[in-house]
Amino acid sequence: MKFKNRKEIDEYFKGDKIKCLICGGYLKSLAKHLVYKHGITAAKYKKEFGLPWGRGLTADDTKFKASLIMTDRNKKDPRMKMTAETMRKAQQAKKRPIMPYRINELSSKALEMTDEAKRKSVCYANKILDMMEKEMLPSCYSCLFDLPDLYNLYGAVRHNKETKKRYKAIKNKIPSLIELKTGLNKDKLINEIKRMSKEGATNKDIAKYFYINEKTVADYLKEKHQHPN
Repeated sequence: MKFKNRKEIDEYFKGDKIKCLICGGYLKSLAKHLVYKHGITAAKYKKEFGLPWGRGLTADDTKFKASLIMTDRNKKDPRMKMTAETMRKAQQAKKRPIMPYRINELSSKALEMTDEAKRKSVCYANKILDMMEKEMLPSCYSCLFDLPDLYNLYGAVRHNKETKKRYKAIKNKIPSLIELKTGLNKDKLINEIKRMSKEGATNKDIAKYFYINEKTVADYLKEKHQHPN
């Protein structure tokens, strides 16, 4: 079976559950089901049955209810507001690794961008690069300036040589996130971490002192040669 028109596709997503066209089961969302039950990605499923790339495999009613819940939460929960403090905490939080199938899916999506999407991503990326150059801040701070999503920058860097060249040039000039957090360049920070470790401080204590994660501390302690001050 392969969907032939928009009407058939809309009918397929209608309701609070959608049918898996492989096994016939009805679920609210198919993404995880496809990976763990059938061992295929959402991208392959969409290609196989003629579904649009940009549409998620979630039933319309389920998606609408989730949207209402999130909108209500954004209004009522103060923790959902993006401030400098919440951003700092987010940077320190442990990051979940992206599943291999998801990496392949994102790579495929980037390669399948239309010419119009590429043009827009370059335009949006330049706005983020302008902020980086003017404020001397890393790209992740773009959310504080109400700028486009960072995926526009990553996409433009991937498919546009001029954007990639400009991004590298600006990135080399501005301080890294760790330098901004600690007020020290990498060489001096490594020296301080090694000194504190020799004095008996644990990785957790050092990480807490500098507001960085423990993995960074462990990686810096593995440096073979101590950097000069």
